[in-house]
Amino acid sequence: MKKLAFLLALVLTVAVAQPVRSPVGSPTGNLVGASVGLTEQAALFAPLTNSTILPKGTGTFGAVSVGDADGNRYVLDNEHVYRATKAEEVRFRGGRRIENLVVASEDLTDSWTNSNTTDSGTTVTATAGNGTLLQTYTGGGTDHAFIFSVTLTRVTGTGNIDLTVDGGSTWTTVTLTSSAQRFSVTDSSETNPQFGIRIVTSGDAVTMEKAQLEESTGRIDTTTPSEYVSSGVLSSPFHGANVDGVKYFTTTNGNSVASNVVTEGTGTPLDQELISNSGYSGTIGNGSKFVNTDGWTASGSTLSVVSGELVVTNSGAANGEARDSFTTVANQIYTLFYDFNYDSIAGQVEVGTSAGDNSLYDSGDLTADTVKRVTFKASGTTTHISLITSTATATNATDWKAVSVVASRPTYFAEGAATNLINQPRDLTHADWVDLGAITTQVLDETGIDGQPTVATTVGDDNAAATEGLREAVTISNDSLTNTAWWSVKKDSDTARFPLLYLWYAGGTQVDQSVGLNTSTGATAEIAGLDDGSFGSIDMGDWWLVYASLPNNTTGNTTANIDVYPAYGGTIATNDNAATGEIIIDNVALVANTSYPTSPLLNTGGHARLADTGASLDLTNVSNTGSIEFDWTPSHQGFGLNDGLITSGGAVGVGVRLFSAGVDRILFNDDTNLLIDIANAWTVADQTIHIKLRFNATTLKANMSVDGTPDTEDTYDGTLSWTTDISLLEGTTYGAGIKNLKIYNTDKSETWLAQ
Repeated sequence: MKKLAFLLALVLTVAVAQPVRSPVGSPTGNLVGASVGLTEQAALFAPLTNSTILPKGTGTFGAVSVGDADGNRYVLDNEHVYRATKAEEVRFRGGRRIENLVVASEDLTDSWTNSNTTDSGTTVTATAGNGTLLQTYTGGGTDHAFIFSVTLTRVTGTGNIDLTVDGGSTWTTVTLTSSAQRFSVTDSSETNPQFGIRIVTSGDAVTMEKAQLEESTGRIDTTTPSEYVSSGVLSSPFHGANVDGVKYFTTTNGNSVASNVVTEGTGTPLDQELISNSGYSGTIGNGSKFVNTDGWTASGSTLSVVSGELVVTNSGAANGEARDSFTTVANQIYTLFYDFNYDSIAGQVEVGTSAGDNSLYDSGDLTADTVKRVTFKASGTTTHISLITSTATATNATDWKAVSVVASRPTYFAEGAATNLINQPRDLTHADWVDLGAITTQVLDETGIDGQPTVATTVGDDNAAATEGLREAVTISNDSLTNTAWWSVKKDSDTARFPLLYLWYAGGTQVDQSVGLNTSTGATAEIAGLDDGSFGSIDMGDWWLVYASLPNNTTGNTTANIDVYPAYGGTIATNDNAATGEIIIDNVALVANTSYPTSPLLNTGGHARLADTGASLDLTNVSNTGSIEFDWTPSHQGFGLNDGLITSGGAVGVGVRLFSAGVDRILFNDDTNLLIDIANAWTVADQTIHIKLRFNATTLKANMSVDGTPDTEDTYDGTLSWTTDISLLEGTTYGAGIKNLKIYNTDKSETWLAQ
């Protein structure tokens, strides 16, 4: 069997193990994918939901993207907003990312400026009236929101103690006692905030500890301070993100504020299943099943469970429903997964603000087996869901394998290198964007996909006699490779106009790919004759990520044109000059030699992102007889040739990987044999896949399963030829996540694979 090569770039270091909370996705106190007993048997356990630090085993991540800069890479957070990361930061997609911008949060001599104050250790004393201790953060940007929080204790005196986050333009008096309390102040419109303390009365003294400045721009809650994250205190890997002052959380913010006094608390798990009886058991697939109808209310139906599926049977000549409700946070974006088993009767999923309402989501009739991921934004504290048998005939029934609603499912995330050929990915008012016909509205005035103000562009067409648009043209290679363009378009409810996004090459034999978009539903369509590639849209919370992938043809095409028509027609992908209207657009990109979008590339002048180097985990205590299990979450439905999942071996790829050549497959290679080949194991972006692998050096057999479905056992050469470490997601092209990694020194058997 042909050996399969990988290029690995590994940096082996050792992390100090520390206790961690229960991994995301598990009931409190238990571990995902295995009982506590099984996990205790593991030679290595890496939750990888918010930290690289291992509770069992040794090893940590090498420096990520060595040579990158702050803001070069982005991570999608728990609110479905892209957050810029620091240089060489490990990313946890779906996590709540908190960064403390204070230079040294527990050292009052570092970067703080004294005026009529002295400090000794943590004690600050006023040497004259209105003494201050201040620090300045540079780099916020215009009209950004900030929160300053600090722990204070009265030492001597009774005078006022004031806090500021705007350089003293505003001072807020806080009431101290002899016991430590945490206080906070906010400002919603700062550029370079200056923050700190004022002691009004000479001779008064306080202790000042755990100072934290955080930018809250783009958050749902911009005024409640997060948990304290130290900076300048720990050594690598710091709080688990490999950079100082940054920590990812797998819970909501449990803190509250009253009269500037912070009450600290622990929030709810981000991946807590909101539907009390969802049938969801960690993955959408064979592992999912209902055991009863508890939690669901019948409406015009009878409910039952058959073979692990929730069956909704009409009780009369009307559409029957299974209804449930759950607690939500207003303006929070939630992810909905559902797995519908079509059996000749159409089903439907609706989400709304009251029982039977569909104002937040309506699937329409489902007339085929459907596994789908969508998002919706809650508008209140209670949200309702209905699973509907949409054919109004008595005794008709629909079968539902699983349905799931969560805020997010945090996971370690890595992706390959990419360079955006677009010079102006956000500012479509720039001269690089050429007017194609007296474009009417062209204003840089909207909040972008990263929550930052005035960075996205409103583009409009108000001419009922012509179609108006914009174009940026860039240079590409005259080759046969596939290039992909993408546009983030803000969701809205306007169905009187339909925009068109258009990629085409010129200079030789022209090729084209058009994408018409319904900004309300995300539906896409192409124009006949402008259809030489592939296209689609991805639901990204408040935005549609629209893409067009187009191969070149070696005929001399060296110019790529990226067009935006805000109101191409009154029907999707059909030109109609009479159509008028606007769209909000951000994150325009063209990346060479790729078939799917990546995380954002928002810097001007050709944003280049380096590849994540992956993880290096010590395997010196793992034998050639063993078992491995982990959760893998692709961010898109496309994969590159030889993308690694769990791999090692230098020039020869050993382990579990992806292979994309016509059909996407999951493979296992032992350095001699290509053992396992499971095709089409996933169907939607952000779908969690549970993979298990067992290998036995005595029986010389190995096998792998995906979501509890094993492949056929195959011959194993008795050694995996591991070096001293493995890499996670090495060479991953389009972005993916791995979490809940467990490696055992025992063969868990075929029965274990099917569990």
